[in-house]
Amino acid sequence: MDADCGCDTRALVLHVMYRFDTGGLENGVVNLINHMPADAYRHAVLALTEITDFDSAYGSDVEFISLQAARQQVVSGNTPSCTGCFANCAPHCAQPQPGCPWRCKFPPGLPVAPVRMHGEHGRDADDLAGNNLTYQRVRRYYKPFVHHYIALSRDLDDYLVQKTGVPKTKITQVYNGVDTNRFCPAPRLPGERSDVADIMRGLHAFALPSLGEGISNTILEAMASGLPVVATAVAAMPILAVHGQDWFHYPAG
Repeated sequence: MDADCGCDTRALVLHVMYRFDTGGLENGVVNLINHMPADAYRHAVLALTEITDFDSAYGSDVEFISLQAARQQVVSGNTPSCTGCFANCAPHCAQPQPGCPWRCKFPPGLPVAPVRMHGEHGRDADDLAGNNLTYQRVRRYYKPFVHHYIALSRDLDDYLVQKTGVPKTKITQVYNGVDTNRFCPAPRLPGERSDVADIMRGLHAFALPSLGEGISNTILEAMASGLPVVATAVAAMPILAVHGQDWFHYPAG
């Protein structure tokens, strides 16, 4: 689907990113697109470098554009012009993500999107304390072009206010969410099971907080399955293996 389809009256949101690949930022964009009302908004993703098959997380209604810029081009700010992309898409709202040079956030010589958002998602690896003066100056430079800021934490809110001079009234804190239909506790395994060996192979560790045992078959099965074991040191249990080497045992109670 073309992002500038004249028959579609929904507002177009253009997400501008350094690279579209597997990661926390990309998951945030996925959640944003998938949870915004589909009858009111459509979306396009503009990547400065490349787009991987992570785009399969979206429906066919999202357009993906890649400028295929080299990493050094992005670092130096000498990226291919975004002017043509902005002109073709004519977005109603532009949402550049961290890592995009200011030239790609708001292309010069072109009327930019009517609504311009900036998302402050986290720290760069080379600026964990937020003290990089270049990053601060860049944010101050394009501050007049931004209508509103989204900060994902109180710390990032403080950074925008104290380090870059963004008015508090232009910032909204929106914390990351989780799809609890997909991420939820695994079902319990009550009662007798005939597939214990298969279950053991799928575990990462085995714990047996027992108050009384002889020689526990379940611990032997867990050790045979290659699992690290944590158990209570009752009866003859401590003779099964060396504490701190093959397993860890602790007093009961």
